[in-house]
Amino acid sequence: MLIMYSGCTKECNSHDDVIETLKMRNKENENAFWVYIDEDDEYPCMSIMVKDKISAISYFPDERSEGYRAIKEKSVNGIVLVF
Repeated sequence: MLIMYSGCTKECNSHDDVIETLKMRNKENENAFWVYIDEDDEYPCMSIMVKDKISAISYFPDERSEGYRAIKEKSVNGIVLVF
């Protein structure tokens, strides 16, 4: 599995590698990741954007797909977020 983030590319060969990589944040406690199952193929892939405890995840099965987005409604400090 290949994960790209903040101008870096990391090959993850274990579950622990994936978890460790996806926990990485910048000083604003945020990051954006592109996750590829096979380093030789662009698809399928996922986009994961994280800020504090909120994330947005999109899955793209192939080049022609508009993709799928994980959606959940949650209230944080009285504000309803849809993500």
